Amino acid sequence: MVPHTDRNPAASGQGQGIKGRPLLVAHRITKTYGPVRALSDVSLDIHPGEVHAIVGENGAGKSTLMKIVAGEETPDSGEILIHGRAVTLRGPTDARAHSIAIVHQQFQLVDSLTVAENMCMDSP
Repeated sequence: MVPHTDRNPAASGQGQGIKGRPLLVAHRITKTYGPVRALSDVSLDIHPGEVHAIVGENGAGKSTLMKIVAGEETPDSGEILIHGRAVTLRGPTDARAHSIAIVHQQFQLVDSLTVAENMCMDSP
């Protein structure tokens, strides 16, 4: 996973006609599991109206970053800002209170429901 830097305007949305403060900023996030460093100084800015795809090889840290943003994991260092204010997400309930939710890759679908209905279902 390639962290965003101030020298990479495309990574932060600069120069793409996006105005205003980001809705969410994950800044310099680091996460380790024992001897494995899953994320090292990774940053992500999300502005209103943007759609992001988090892509990379297996083990690149995609799921770890998304779990941190969704409050499912706690970073070792770095910070999450929502509407410019630093927050501590103590779990998925905190993330949902800030309108953050993740639709995981292994999401179980109910064939009789619409896409929107499937996405809005609470998981156990």
